[in-house]
Amino acid sequence: MAQNWVCFGALLLAIVSFGITALLPKQKAVDAEAPVVHNPLDVFDQLSKSLRFQYDKWAYIIGIAWFWVIGVLVLMLSGEYGHTILKARWSVVTFLSAGVFPVGYLIGSYLSVWFAKRKPLGAQVVVVGALISLALFDFAFATRALSNIHVDKAITVFKLLTKHGRYWRVIADVFAFGILFAMYSIQFYTLLQKHTTQKVMGRTMSLSGLVNAVTVSGALLVSLSLRLLGLNLVGIVVVFAIANLIVTAYMVRLLPVISRRKLIRKVLKMLFRVNIKGLENLEKAGKRALIVTNHTSFMDVLLISAFIDKQIVFTISEQKMSKLVVKFMTSLVDVKP
Repeated sequence: MAQNWVCFGALLLAIVSFGITALLPKQKAVDAEAPVVHNPLDVFDQLSKSLRFQYDKWAYIIGIAWFWVIGVLVLMLSGEYGHTILKARWSVVTFLSAGVFPVGYLIGSYLSVWFAKRKPLGAQVVVVGALISLALFDFAFATRALSNIHVDKAITVFKLLTKHGRYWRVIADVFAFGILFAMYSIQFYTLLQKHTTQKVMGRTMSLSGLVNAVTVSGALLVSLSLRLLGLNLVGIVVVFAIANLIVTAYMVRLLPVISRRKLIRKVLKMLFRVNIKGLENLEKAGKRALIVTNHTSFMDVLLISAFIDKQIVFTISEQKMSKLVVKFMTSLVDVKP
């Protein structure tokens, strides 16, 4: 019965939202000369071409899409989690998803604004992304701890709060999701709008919406495939926690250049025996100098750019520049090809 009311409430909310949208006043086109394209595939192709080599904007769009992937994943699995893991009534799922999570999101929104006034936008995205993975891992491990709790009948919200301390770990994780998701998504939406001109704002946000739809659909197919392969709910959470770490590594480019280089410097020193000699000769050469490397791999892009705190221009063919690994490396350390 509770499930029916949840579905009815979602349907009613969708109808009300559509009605409010229909009441919005018409706006004048910012770019009256923009071509009208009816085929969604053509729209995607046209918009993606307009953002060619604009890697930061693509990072914002990917970050927004990934936020929706994790959000939809948590929402999709919440019902099963409440029924099979918590052995709880629907009221408990509603309490966590419509009570605890939104409160965390409100606090995260405030913290996002607070940090934005003190640090450059995007500076905390990498840290927040890593914390989301940490929360997902903890959520998975908390599930194992709950398996030892004996439950005679479906627990209520009151029992969730009073029966066992281990339930509070789940509540804390859901609360943390709310805070972290807000700090993650608000930053990306703000950055995308801040770095997009008014003339193409609508089209860029439309592209972001298309990418969201495609990415979320792909993530749902991956989740379904993992279930068909026999992976349980906890395993899926762990898979996406690992995937989130990969996306977070990609988002390192959103850090200020100085912070990026310091971070890459530390990583390279951990992985390789890096020995720097003769930097004083570069200073003597003046504002412009030609650096000739013994080019054995694309790693020299990272090595040189990480240990020389200057804007560097690399001579590279367009064919090699089209490779994803090269694009990633050059954008990571602010190298101009």
